[in-house]
Amino acid sequence: IGFLLGFLAALTWAIYIFFSSEFTKSLKEDPIRIVQFLLTKFVIASICLVPFLFTAKTYPTTASNWLFLFELGVVQTGIVYIFWNYALSLISANSVSILFTL
Repeated sequence: IGFLLGFLAALTWAIYIFFSSEFTKSLKEDPIRIVQFLLTKFVIASICLVPFLFTAKTYPTTASNWLFLFELGVVQTGIVYIFWNYALSLISANSVSILFTL
């Protein structure tokens, strides 16, 4: 089942890259619209994931756990997606993929 989940993750990421690349090309001259596009995706994803919030058996209890969770959610996910989509508006998806894996 792990292989299947990994394959599905790669497939959905490829679909995301394709559609984001096509959409951000039209927003090349308007970085504010790119950020609005991303914010809309984040809000929709958050709404879809809220039910899973209540299925957790334990929650972070220390300040350092909350700090790491915040850093993972805001810095490593939020800010990097903004950079990713802005880069897609400037160069091809192949180039962005290579650069972001370095």
